[in-house]
Amino acid sequence: MIIETRFNVGDTVFRPYANTCAKQVQCPDCLGSKHWEAHLPNGEQIPIWCPTCEFGYEHRGTIAAGSVEGTVQRLTVGTVGIEEDNRSEGVGGMVERYMCEETGVGSGAIHYGYNLCATHEEAEAKLPEMIEAMKKHLAESNATCRKRKIEDGPGQMAAYYRAQIRDAKKTIKTADERLAREPSTTEKAS
Repeated sequence: MIIETRFNVGDTVFRPYANTCAKQVQCPDCLGSKHWEAHLPNGEQIPIWCPTCEFGYEHRGTIAAGSVEGTVQRLTVGTVGIEEDNRSEGVGGMVERYMCEETGVGSGAIHYGYNLCATHEEAEAKLPEMIEAMKKHLAESNATCRKRKIEDGPGQMAAYYRAQIRDAKKTIKTADERLAREPSTTEKAS
């Protein structure tokens, strides 16, 4: 049985891929000031460190924001193989796999046929879809890391801390009322 593959050893192929790059941007919650002003019920203002741009013991005023960029890598096919894979896009459960000289032959990266293109133009045409998929994945990861819903969007972490401040104000108010009801130590002494 003769099996034909899209590419053969020595062919030039193009692999599109999206990768993330971290860039420092101004903190959306403190706007780079590194702190917030908490207003207490008695009118006092207390500066507190911004928890959003906290990095270890340091407050930077910036956060890392991931951006997604797409590139096309030119590769030279080094080995060709076919394997059975019912989860893949291959026809009849078979998928082509290639190892390329630039990424290691024998013990390098495996590139599946559905990820490779015959021309640079074809690979570039796949980039927008790949970039959008990576952006969606990055947004989901960031939302999970910051324990927020994706719909909240960046910079809405302040709502969570505002709720914590409201709760703290209630606790302070209750404690102040309790102190006002208790007789002072000078009254007890007389």
